[in-house]
Amino acid sequence: MAPDLTQWGAALLGLPALVLAQSHHQGRAFVGNLLGLASQPFWIWGTWQNGQWGWLALSLAYVAVWGRGVWKNRRAGAGLFSLHTFV
Repeated sequence: MAPDLTQWGAALLGLPALVLAQSHHQGRAFVGNLLGLASQPFWIWGTWQNGQWGWLALSLAYVAVWGRGVWKNRRAGAGLFSLHTFV
């Protein structure tokens, strides 16, 4: 992955994730945590390629934290992706 793609992927997924995950609305919090989880491959790849082992360990910890947020808000997220949501 190119360095620019890694940085853009982390920023474009990570920043909205931080905002949405803080929402009092469980559906938004679910999406925020899902985006945060989706941003982690960019962080992990970037830190691995640059040999930043402390940041890599922190990124792996964030996988657990974002995953916990997805799990905690999963009931609210289940309705977001059902057919009646889009019809």
